[in-house]
Amino acid sequence: MKELCLSRTNLYMLPTRHGIIFSFVLLAMLLIAVNYNNSLAYMMTFILASTVLVSMLYTHRNLEGLCISYGTCSAVFAGNILRYTLILSNRSKRDRYDIGIDMKGDQSRRRDFSARDVLTIECSTRVRKRGWYSLPTMQVNTRYPLGLLFSWSKPTGLDRKTLVYPEPAKWPSGRIFHQGSRGIARDPR
Repeated sequence: MKELCLSRTNLYMLPTRHGIIFSFVLLAMLLIAVNYNNSLAYMMTFILASTVLVSMLYTHRNLEGLCISYGTCSAVFAGNILRYTLILSNRSKRDRYDIGIDMKGDQSRRRDFSARDVLTIECSTRVRKRGWYSLPTMQVNTRYPLGLLFSWSKPTGLDRKTLVYPEPAKWPSGRIFHQGSRGIARDPR
């Protein structure tokens, strides 16, 4: 079973809309502190800026070390729903909060992990064509702790494939076919 552990080489971070607004507020506070030469405004501005820097470390650390793998996945017929499991494991001694799993644009899955926890998520998708089907790519993301920064992983598919059989043949209605010693025959009724 192939597994991907998130590290700083495959994690990215950008400010959220609230983070951009917060940075403009900090810039305005800094300009006010410089203009009025107010020590309290300087102190407040730099305390809030340091809070953002610490938040950046915690946002990145919330995803770093999280391991992703696919669990069971069985073969299905074309046109049916393929069910598979996604396994997220937290091997560290710290809890993880507000972890989002984004699969095919669906960002509704958000979970918290306790230390040394393994989370199994049941997923499903409809398959249309027969042949080898690659499981959809997924991303892991977080906005923890303050919601000012958004960190996400590279979209990963882990190259997991499953076999999709051709859709079973439809027999004409009203006829029952059975297999005898001479092959498939129509019921004499």
